[in-house]
Amino acid sequence: LVFPSTKKLLLISLITISRGHLPARTRGVMLCMSKTKENPGRPFFRCVSKRDPSSWEKNDGHLFKWVEEGVLEQVEDVIPIINNMSDEINGLKGVIEELKGDAKVHKMQVMKWKLGSSVIIVWLCLITIMIFYLMFGKANDHNLLVW
Repeated sequence: LVFPSTKKLLLISLITISRGHLPARTRGVMLCMSKTKENPGRPFFRCVSKRDPSSWEKNDGHLFKWVEEGVLEQVEDVIPIINNMSDEINGLKGVIEELKGDAKVHKMQVMKWKLGSSVIIVWLCLITIMIFYLMFGKANDHNLLVW
């Protein structure tokens, strides 16, 4: 039995070539079901050029692989990648914690600058008021004395 779906053939090809190569004479891959007594209904991959089961021979240079073997290879290939990703995730968690600490420090610095700016503005306002008072307040007092 051949499953003609393009998506399934793509998946099959990916699973089959998970170890990086196909046998030399393999031109494509199809999914078949075993009809033998030993493996009834067991799915396997087979080279598309070997559609006729009577032409199948062991080690004929064409692909033959049980589906579960291809899936197992995929899982074995993915485990180191997952472990590496786990290490990277842990490293990124550390970076995130450092950035959170930096953010807290910067937030405190911003609050200090805001407070300092407010104090400076208040002092500038008081100095401006004093200057106006000294300039115009004394001048009015002086004018009163002259009259």
